[in-house]
Amino acid sequence: VIANFEAIEEPRIEKLLQELIHPEDAPEVQNTLRNCFETGGVSTMRFRWREEDGAYRWAECRVEPRRDENGEVTEWYGVSLDINDEVRAQETLRDREHELSQLVNMVPVHIRRLTPEGEPTFFNKRLLDFFGLNDLAQLDKPDMSRLAAAIQALVHPDDAPLLLDTVRHSLATGEPYAMKYRMRHADGAYRWVDGRGEPVRD
Repeated sequence: VIANFEAIEEPRIEKLLQELIHPEDAPEVQNTLRNCFETGGVSTMRFRWREEDGAYRWAECRVEPRRDENGEVTEWYGVSLDINDEVRAQETLRDREHELSQLVNMVPVHIRRLTPEGEPTFFNKRLLDFFGLNDLAQLDKPDMSRLAAAIQALVHPDDAPLLLDTVRHSLATGEPYAMKYRMRHADGAYRWVDGRGEPVRD
């Protein structure tokens, strides 16, 4: 949709916004347009507009001026694209990710994720709680990979070298691994665990 704002006075614009834009979005759209008209700047915004049937759909609108040879604004143009399907798909994806995150944190197992190079990028809440950590950044050490630092800090010294070699072998070959070793609990005691790693492929 392309709109020409030439000769549309601000009271009429406010009325149009109230009639066409979702009430939750109208104030921000109005402020953005007012700022454009006052400064001559360009803006892009997202909002919900009302269709003929009364339903609201998401749109993305870009507003910019047309200037004469002296650089003065002579007209304003707005170009709007319907992005409702994209926004709804993103909302569905976020909901599914939230549900998956809840499930991952709820199951009574320790789940972790590594990059293809072996750097830990995720511990589920049960694993963080087991170690007494708030986040993975607490494991970072200068001049040491996060994988090596995590194993050094969290695995029994007698088991750490073999576990590190085992994980590195899996990273190099893409083979899964299974190994029993001792991990340090938040209370300082070591507990035996049965650790397994599986590759996720594209």
